[in-house]
Amino acid sequence: MDVLYALWGAGAGASIPLSIVNNAALNSRSADINVQSFYTSLLAIILASLCSLPLSLLSSSKWQSPTCWWSLLGGLCSLPVCVMPIAATNLGIQLALLVLLCAQLSTTVLMDRFDGRSLKSPQRVVGLILVVLATALSHIDHHHKRNVSVARYSKQGIEESSFMDVALASLIGTSYSLQAKCNNRLAQDVGHPARATIVSSAVHVAASVPVIGFLGKLGQLPVFIVGDWPRFVFAAFQSTFFVTTMMTVAQRLGYTASTLCVKCGALLLSGVLDALGALGEKIPFNRWRIISICIVGVGVWLWSAETPSHEQGEHNESEMLVPVAHCSEDVWMSSTRLECHQLTLSCDSDDAQTLSL
Repeated sequence: MDVLYALWGAGAGASIPLSIVNNAALNSRSADINVQSFYTSLLAIILASLCSLPLSLLSSSKWQSPTCWWSLLGGLCSLPVCVMPIAATNLGIQLALLVLLCAQLSTTVLMDRFDGRSLKSPQRVVGLILVVLATALSHIDHHHKRNVSVARYSKQGIEESSFMDVALASLIGTSYSLQAKCNNRLAQDVGHPARATIVSSAVHVAASVPVIGFLGKLGQLPVFIVGDWPRFVFAAFQSTFFVTTMMTVAQRLGYTASTLCVKCGALLLSGVLDALGALGEKIPFNRWRIISICIVGVGVWLWSAETPSHEQGEHNESEMLVPVAHCSEDVWMSSTRLECHQLTLSCDSDDAQTLSL
């Protein structure tokens, strides 16, 4: 039975690269992919928040007003996510997800330091180093084998393009970690992660209104085709499927095992999609990519399995306030531990959404 739950978790992880490919296809409907990406991401967030309504209404927790003003800023942190399909198209889905994960974990460490917390867990340090190593290994392999027309790009242009794509993916990972901190605090106040997702989405939409007005004056309007309705349905339900899966699978398998299943599912399918040329360029799924996935698996396991000592004192508060998402019956996740994986609670197109990644 646990094998079925593991496959379920891997399927939820596989939905992340599928959502990237889905959004990239919707972006291709317009001549200006960059502008279309903004509209597609916004629509996906709106649809995901609507699908989160049943989960928020079924929760018996009391809905309270946010106690910290900064917890409402999570919606602003999700604005850069619209460039994820662009970065994934140039880097490859798997490498983009690795860079995103690396940025997420690094940002979490920096936030801990900013909050006056020291990273006393050697396992987490080693886990982060392994994830960075796997990302570098995958990037080096991709850089040497990238098939780009010399007539279109110079060598310097290729390097600059690669650097910008890595920077974009890193920006998304950083924004996901910041959003995680905001949404985790917000979820504690409003009583459920789905409610936090809805509030965060509302902030995101409000912040997008001026951008829509500016683009409208320039004549930059979205291009949506009725025949793409299956893609819109997928975009709407992917987020809800991911959150529901994590809430169920984590209770059955535990936090660490469920996280490993999700990450492995996402990276394995992303490697297959890259090999098939889902976003244009075909990137071979060679032994170096397999080695990278294995290294990431070990790194994520070390990071997730070890709870830093400073989190032990937070367990009592977390047990009362944090919903059952990302926890087993025996272990409740603390606020800091949720920050690395909050993509599953507030994923957009994500994760990110998200994970978020």
